[in-house]
Amino acid sequence: MKLFSIYLIGMLLFPVADSLFAQLPEQEKKFLAKLNTELNLTSVQFAAIEKIYNSKQLELNACDSSIKVFEKTLDDEVQLQTKVSALNQKKKDIRDMRELDVRLQLNPAQLKIYDEKIKPVKPQVLHFGLHNRADCKVCTQ
Repeated sequence: MKLFSIYLIGMLLFPVADSLFAQLPEQEKKFLAKLNTELNLTSVQFAAIEKIYNSKQLELNACDSSIKVFEKTLDDEVQLQTKVSALNQKKKDIRDMRELDVRLQLNPAQLKIYDEKIKPVKPQVLHFGLHNRADCKVCTQ
């Protein structure tokens, strides 16, 4: 029993420790670069937004690590699904908080550009059928 406890602690700590040194994914780096050029951010704004992204990325990595640990250690499918669903919701909440924190760093003019060009609100429309998804305004947002 003691050996299993040590194993479980190791499984929980090492992925989290590994994620502490993780960098932003390429997609996030590209988004930050686009944000910087489109909004003409000051160096202070860009540093603050980059800090927000890095800190939230650590939280997202911790959630991913926990999911991997649960997938390896839990045999009960219902319990696994419950824990993974809760962690996926936590990841969504982290992304939403990141979005709010970024918006707080922008001035009104930048916020207008952000809402119009960078992160426009997705239309609440369900659509089906054959169409060119690359040119569809709903699919590309």
